[in-house]
Amino acid sequence: MHHKTPVKAILLDIGNVLLKINWDKPLTHANIPVEKIKEFYSIGHWPIFHDYEKGHISREEFRTKLNSKFKINLTQSEFEKTWCACFDGEVDGVASLLNDIGKKIPLYTLSNTNELHFDFFKDFALFRPFKDLLASHTFHCRKPDELIYKKAINHLKVKAEEILFIDDLEENLETARKLGIKAEHCFQSGLRFREILIMHHLL
Repeated sequence: MHHKTPVKAILLDIGNVLLKINWDKPLTHANIPVEKIKEFYSIGHWPIFHDYEKGHISREEFRTKLNSKFKINLTQSEFEKTWCACFDGEVDGVASLLNDIGKKIPLYTLSNTNELHFDFFKDFALFRPFKDLLASHTFHCRKPDELIYKKAINHLKVKAEEILFIDDLEENLETARKLGIKAEHCFQSGLRFREILIMHHLL
């Protein structure tokens, strides 16, 4: 059943699938107090972080809330430099696979991200083979909410079972599978990425 329906579009998460994320790097810029560092690492659970990724608050509002939360005083330019420091380069081996596969099948991202991060990476050469970059801050909802997948399916104009979705978080994959999307786990591995493409008869 897994392979009966051919893949007509590929949806890819960005963080830790295409670009490496390292939250240690922003900490070296932000001078966050030692006692607050553990809290910073729980960033993915903050309501303000979710609001920013859904495009519900501006980068200025987010910076103000971040400064207040950690009792720091980042200027807007310091915040932007710090916030984008989490990107730690491309996942090895992925770029050449994207170039190859992008000639055969439409590539799209589906990423939980925010407008500042999006502006930072959108023009990377890595994304040239992509037909479109879909993101939570423009869809105003985020994974693993069903709504973002439904919006993506509608945008791609293909059936759910004709989509291959690759993400680094199991909870995001589970929702996709419930909707009938083919979903595979990959974390910072060009080798695993290649295996998935072969498994779905795309290489």
